[in-house]
Amino acid sequence: MRKTAAVIALLCAALLLAAVASGGCGSSDKPNVESLNPTSGPAGTQVVVSGQKFGTTQGSGVVHVGEKVASVVAWTDTDVTVTVPSGLAAAPQGVTVINDKGESNQVNFTVSAGTAPQPDRKPGEVESNTPAQAMAAFMKKNGTDPTGYSYSVVKVSTVDPNWKIDKAEKGRQVTYFLLKKVNGAWTVVDDGKDLTPDELKGDGAPSDLWINVPGQSESNTPAQAMAAFMKKNGTDPTGYSYSVVKLSTVDPNWKIDRADKGQKTTYFLLKKVNGVWTVVDDGSALTPDELKGDGAPSDLWIQVPAPPPKPPENQVQVIQSYLASKGTDISGVAVNFIKESTTDGDWELFQVVFPPERQMPNQYAVLHLENNTWVVKNYGSAATIDGTPGMPADLKI
Repeated sequence: MRKTAAVIALLCAALLLAAVASGGCGSSDKPNVESLNPTSGPAGTQVVVSGQKFGTTQGSGVVHVGEKVASVVAWTDTDVTVTVPSGLAAAPQGVTVINDKGESNQVNFTVSAGTAPQPDRKPGEVESNTPAQAMAAFMKKNGTDPTGYSYSVVKVSTVDPNWKIDKAEKGRQVTYFLLKKVNGAWTVVDDGKDLTPDELKGDGAPSDLWINVPGQSESNTPAQAMAAFMKKNGTDPTGYSYSVVKLSTVDPNWKIDRADKGQKTTYFLLKKVNGVWTVVDDGSALTPDELKGDGAPSDLWIQVPAPPPKPPENQVQVIQSYLASKGTDISGVAVNFIKESTTDGDWELFQVVFPPERQMPNQYAVLHLENNTWVVKNYGSAATIDGTPGMPADLKI
């Protein structure tokens, strides 16, 4: 009887382990690693692990490099900076992030022989074991209460990972810090509301840190660049979808993309520099003159969004008459043609735009040609229109 119970207990344990290994409940919330920067280096190298769902604070989170746990330098929901531990073989080593939601996918970091160089500390510089501690100590030394500040990585040098630029934020107040690591301790070398290439060069920073901060938002993919740009400018990028408007054929390193959330659309001019996408300009609309002034190739000097085609006069009158019959004041109301069904030309979709001072949401109208007469088949929000009986699927909003 005891033997049977023990066998049952072992089976239950095995099933539980299998459920956990396969993801279990909430597997979609597991962290996801997208890239490493840099992708190779010796022990002691600082690596920025970029991705999603790491957690806004470290908590119980850890980062594995091979079979070892890496020392965490900084932790945000999308970027974790770690130090490559010693004792690993000079070979590709898997990097994973583990938090209370599970373990991420693996991305390889190639460990090379030796250790990262340690620069000398300059006298009088504030130093600490972590960048956050160094920045907090520096602020306190200079009369600023560091309470309530959050810290994040701006850029880690790939030329010498002992140098980096971080930022401290509290509300709308942002301060940038140039830091270097000296004998295992982080040191504040320079700080300011902004830092210029000349300042950073004069501070002795490596050449890949001679940048403007704050500068243009960059990332490895256009979507990441747009999301980072929105977040930097106070817009929560959650829930946005991203799509291509036009890719330059003159220079494929330039493109126009868009970000959509509900009825809100923002257009972005992006440029790829050294494999990294950068937001050059953005707006609810972009004009040819603006794009030309931004340095975009000539085939991107376009109007976005494109001006809507002039609506057929007869259909506009039908919609205006319909609105008037419902008691709607049509003064100042614009009726814009959106499209004709490609599967049945007797169906057309229009948008009704009210003057801003009316504070009324835009509506849609779908028309059907019946006995050579246009008839309003439905009117209302996008959700209302999508439920129109008999309407072709390609007119759904």
